[in-house]
Amino acid sequence: MNEPNDGPDGPGGDVGAMDHVRAAWRTPGGKILAVIPAVVALIVGGAVGTALGGGGGSTTTAGPPGPTVTVTAPGATSAISGDGGGTGATGDGAGTGTGTPTGTGTGSQPATPLTPNTTEIGVVPLSDLTPAGGAWKSQDANPMLNGTLQQFTIAQDLQDANNNGDVGYNLGRDYTKFTGLIGLDDNSAKSTLHPTIEIDGDGDKIATFTPTLGHPAQINLDVSGVLRLDIKYVSLDSDGIGSIAGTLILGNGQLTTVAGYHPPPPSSS
Repeated sequence: MNEPNDGPDGPGGDVGAMDHVRAAWRTPGGKILAVIPAVVALIVGGAVGTALGGGGGSTTTAGPPGPTVTVTAPGATSAISGDGGGTGATGDGAGTGTGTPTGTGTGSQPATPLTPNTTEIGVVPLSDLTPAGGAWKSQDANPMLNGTLQQFTIAQDLQDANNNGDVGYNLGRDYTKFTGLIGLDDNSAKSTLHPTIEIDGDGDKIATFTPTLGHPAQINLDVSGVLRLDIKYVSLDSDGIGSIAGTLILGNGQLTTVAGYHPPPPSSS
């Protein structure tokens, strides 16, 4: 006697389901239809497990961060003392880095010695030089030549008698040019004076001038290599009285130095 089959929800429901699976497995496409649900169930189960923290796989542990390495450009030269810059190597994959500071700070720089200027040219008033021989003598306190007050003057009073003189200077071969203006002071008592002035260099005549009242002579002479400069004057316009007839003026007399020569300061005398 056959037992009655239970419904799908009865005790025999599972047996019936298994019979259907076996029957489907025996059909040509049944194996595929039976495998697909199992694969889907495996994938879904793995995804859920991973989401809940139960997923597998290798565990990666991050290492501690490596020390900070500062990479700087090579230290630049500095005018003050200090440490030079350094360079550092890049860190490796484990988070460590190595660096070796390099560079040396510069200390105080020695002062650069001043180089004498060998091309500098100066001008020295003749009145700053002390005569090596002779002397100028005058009471004229307001030297005027042709209406112009003169600067850096040397002056010689001329007696109303035959008189002469020679004033010499040691140039030391340190000058190249002698310039100035020479003549009779505008306030000279005797308007007919016409003294002769001769300028010599080391005993050789360089120039001769014969100025008159209101007509001074311009001096512009080459004295290159001259050691001794002499200024000579002769006045023969005499009435024999012996009083001061006029004053010989050398205005703005100047000497141009050779390149690089620095003359000593003028004498206090």
